[in-house]
Amino acid sequence: ILIAPDLEIKPTWFESAIRSTALVMPVSANKTAAFRAGLLPLEVIQRRYEHEYKLALKAHEQKSQPLIAQRKGLMRKLENTSLKKQERLDTITLLDSLNIPDPPTYKVLVMNRATPEKMMQLAAKGNERGFLLKADELVGLIEQTTRLGNEGLREFYIEAMTVARNVSGHTIGRGSEFVKTLAISLAGCVQPSKLQRLLRDLETGFKDDGLLQRFMWIWPDQPSFSEFEKTAQTFNASRSTLQREVQRLFENLDSITPIEVGAIETEHSPAPFCHFDKEAQEVWREWRRI
Repeated sequence: ILIAPDLEIKPTWFESAIRSTALVMPVSANKTAAFRAGLLPLEVIQRRYEHEYKLALKAHEQKSQPLIAQRKGLMRKLENTSLKKQERLDTITLLDSLNIPDPPTYKVLVMNRATPEKMMQLAAKGNERGFLLKADELVGLIEQTTRLGNEGLREFYIEAMTVARNVSGHTIGRGSEFVKTLAISLAGCVQPSKLQRLLRDLETGFKDDGLLQRFMWIWPDQPSFSEFEKTAQTFNASRSTLQREVQRLFENLDSITPIEVGAIETEHSPAPFCHFDKEAQEVWREWRRI
């Protein structure tokens, strides 16, 4: 579902809600625990995806394996040169009537690593809503883009982080794949000293290519241990309730459809989109003039 910032002035301007985030915290500040807690609702949904896929794959194998065996038997029968003409035609007709079901789609929401080719393949097979690529050490993920053998990886991320449209890939091994929408979010943690090094490269123009600008940088104040302790004592009673509410929110967002939010689609839009009403549009234009 896209957002049309200003249909009147720019009717072909659409933005996506896909965003990448980075949690900036020093060493021993419990950033990994905070990062994992933030991703937990998505991880729960991903585990459900994997469970449903295993069940669907088992059902697919039970249904398709007898048909595959029957197909092999018919193919062997056709290899018999002494087969009569009518019997051969009947065998071909039966072979054509075999309807072997397609395997279930493996839905991916969160992943640790994947090659661009694999992400293209996953997106082409039912994952066009996008994925989140997580890395506890975000700098390590970013530096992978400059290593020998990863040429083009940084540009791939930059394009996909703003949602690439109508992407095609052609390789000898995988063949040809076409993806209408390729959307990737990166999420991870970074230490202030390492972020300073990344920003230095950006300021000198060495790596001012838009990658860092695509992140929403979250730099919270570091609480003391006594503040952690006080919060745990006062918050413990309602923690489970809040976790359930947050999980329900993520589940609803995962299952939402364009119709439910009133999204529309035109010949100029690459996907269903929402737009401002008249009053909100004026507020947005005023904000943009600032």
